[in-house]
Amino acid sequence: MIKGYWRHGVCFVDIVLWFWFSMGRKYRISSRERPRLEMGEGINYTYGETPLRALESIFDIVEPLPGERFLELGCGTGRLSLAASLVYRLHAVGIEAIPTFVRRASLLARWMGIDHAASFRHGDLFQSDWSDADIIYLTATTFTVGRLKSIDEKIDEMKEGAWLCCLTHRPSHSDLLLRHTLVVDCSWGPATVFICRKLTCALPQ
Repeated sequence: MIKGYWRHGVCFVDIVLWFWFSMGRKYRISSRERPRLEMGEGINYTYGETPLRALESIFDIVEPLPGERFLELGCGTGRLSLAASLVYRLHAVGIEAIPTFVRRASLLARWMGIDHAASFRHGDLFQSDWSDADIIYLTATTFTVGRLKSIDEKIDEMKEGAWLCCLTHRPSHSDLLLRHTLVVDCSWGPATVFICRKLTCALPQ
């Protein structure tokens, strides 16, 4: 269990998410809304979750400061972003392709009184702005080769010193330094998180 789970209200987040999405409802919502998406080729939108313990392990390495910007690409129900805002006092932005998840995560942030610090947007991971994020978390487990190449293109936008924590896929960009790897137990089984840091800003064209 993540530190501050009870004290910072993450327990309330889990109660609400359980009420909304238990008994397989989140998987059915994902399956129902996936066929309507027109987000480009190369992504399998099968639903999966990263546990809070993985977020805690990542942040033990990254050591985020209050007020820094956390960008979660493929945030699902918003659980990690909400926890990042509640426990670590980060400005969290979650990008998600499933509209129902975005609406309910936004509603939950308002209920928790943190909608000024945790926001959720419906959209394509690769159309979002990566440039102002201090920490980016990306679940790349189901990406095809074409979409993996898009990660390297977006890394050019990242600012110097920003962290990219990428699940399953190790980015190959020359400006990234691999600092740590972690094996975490996700909802589909063990997976590796590659924790990288941007070394230099992209050169002007």
